[in-house]
Amino acid sequence: MKVTVNQVFRDTHTKDVYEVGQIIEMTDDRCDEIVENLGDGFIQIVEEGFPKMIKRGHYELSNGEQIEANKQEAVQAEAALSAE
Repeated sequence: MKVTVNQVFRDTHTKDVYEVGQIIEMTDDRCDEIVENLGDGFIQIVEEGFPKMIKRGHYELSNGEQIEANKQEAVQAEAALSAE
């Protein structure tokens, strides 16, 4: 899972120092361990939703369809899928 760092901390396993705003990848178990040891204010889970930008002007929808559109059009296309 991806998490955003909300407060500076040093990882006891890797000895890496994580800065505020940094996005890091970690396992669910490691995330739980950090929250248990430091509290829930140090990291925040990054919600990964749709549409996902593949590259500028190209988006993937939750049904796997890839479209060429601007962000607003992609959001509308995703909303239309949810309405079905």
